[in-house]
Amino acid sequence: MGCCSCCAKCCLCSVCVPVLAAAVLLATVPAFYLSYDNYWKPWGEEQLKHAPPLPDVSKLSCGDCAGINLEYPISGISSNYSQFQVYLMNEGGRLASAFTATGVSLGGASVILTSLSAMLSASAMSMASYGGGFEMFLMINQGQFITQLGSLNLGGMPQFFLEFCKRFAWTNLMVFPPEKLHTRSNTTMRMLLDTSPDATVKGVDRYAQALGVNADHLFYYTIAALWVVVALVFVIYLIGKLVITKLLQPEDDEVTQELQQRVVWATIQLLLVMQFAIAMTSWFQINYSIQTHSARFGLALAVIVFAVSCVGVVAFGVVKIAQNKQELYDLGSAEHEQKPFHRTYGAYYADFTRENRYFFVAKIGLDIASGAVVGAVKDVRYQIAALVALNAIYVLLLVIRKPYLVPFFLQMSVITGYLKVVMLLLALVQARPDVFPQRVRDLVAVVIIGVNGLMFVCLLLRQLYVVVGVVYKWCTNKKGEEDDGIPLQERPQRPQPQLDEFNELESDLGPETPPFDGTPPSTAAYHNDHGTFNGVGGSASKDRNSGTMWARV
Repeated sequence: MGCCSCCAKCCLCSVCVPVLAAAVLLATVPAFYLSYDNYWKPWGEEQLKHAPPLPDVSKLSCGDCAGINLEYPISGISSNYSQFQVYLMNEGGRLASAFTATGVSLGGASVILTSLSAMLSASAMSMASYGGGFEMFLMINQGQFITQLGSLNLGGMPQFFLEFCKRFAWTNLMVFPPEKLHTRSNTTMRMLLDTSPDATVKGVDRYAQALGVNADHLFYYTIAALWVVVALVFVIYLIGKLVITKLLQPEDDEVTQELQQRVVWATIQLLLVMQFAIAMTSWFQINYSIQTHSARFGLALAVIVFAVSCVGVVAFGVVKIAQNKQELYDLGSAEHEQKPFHRTYGAYYADFTRENRYFFVAKIGLDIASGAVVGAVKDVRYQIAALVALNAIYVLLLVIRKPYLVPFFLQMSVITGYLKVVMLLLALVQARPDVFPQRVRDLVAVVIIGVNGLMFVCLLLRQLYVVVGVVYKWCTNKKGEEDDGIPLQERPQRPQPQLDEFNELESDLGPETPPFDGTPPSTAAYHNDHGTFNGVGGSASKDRNSGTMWARV
């Protein structure tokens, strides 16, 4: 009776929690828009009515005035900001970027070291996929979201917030040298409404200028940086192959093949990480070429790059997984991580369950669609509305589908997705310098900086926890001891294929043949692809009591 009661409570929680999360998300968006139109906007307009005349405050940090705050670094003399706010305005970007770079470095080093160990030791092979890779890519994705905020057409964005967003340009590989030296001195000037030619420079144009390049060259520099990194990966592969061939026997090419598979994995993973940057710069170049009636070469190149690097990469993953469904029946187990298919194409599906193996389409589709919206749409209201809708739909898919193998991955994805929706809604305040006073827009920018900084600190601590756990597990793992690859207490149970998937797999492997010697069903291989039961070739074994099935190769 007690067991039934516990099961009923678990079922109720599994139903109520997703429904509650979806209800909160669906209620947040309309509630914000209603409060914005009915309260915040009228309140801001009323505040501006009592502001000093614009010509009298052109050289002041006027918190109650319209216009854009160009002061950077913030002096701290003004009574509008506390010392903590001034610190976040001036140093928030530097600290958050440093936390992100540290976490990415730790995760990258962990993944590389565990991958090298996997090629040399079978016992460490299963740890390569969970050496902090998820946290590393989550931090990169959050950094790209910050650059997305900096690339929006926010007319009231203060200069210190643009500098904060600029600090994360490296997450999009936008680390190229500037075309011009922008020797910008410290200033306390304010940009008045519609009184400067630079007032129309917004969005991607403004972000490109902050990076030191012309906006119409941003696409070319980004693609060039991407290809430089890809070339660097292949140079490392050639060096590694040369070293391996010198150390190992010429006829033993197993390690060389595994190195080649991991290079393909790294290339695919790099392209998947860069989807937002490729989509944003490609669509910006397409839109720029159409509007200026020039640069036909740039228009054609942008279309080709987007079609191949974005649509083509996603379509390639769908086709590969569809053609190799039988490879995924043990997804999530240590045995699956030892397969060549996982080492080559695991970047697409490794974090997801078998039922959600195509969920990467939704995840990458969000990055592609977000980049296209930022690069092509000019009206900031439509930009924010589209981005809020895209992120809200993605969070709902996460809550409904529960695609991740590890529950913590799902929780972090839902939390970061919800915070993205909230920050996009807050960014709407920065879009209207003619409605909201400067101190309100500055406060919103400080809140966004603080939330992201806190998030990066938490992710860095999580990264340290994962890396230490993986290193400890690797050092204490005895030879021949099975490891499921997921650190500490987050390891899910061995995946149990459904009966319909069993039948599908059995039909692929061949007819079932009973044993000749009365061997119990749980210890013999029954499937025979060669017409005779000789135990040679591909075979599968199924435990009829537990319903568990595995393959022998």
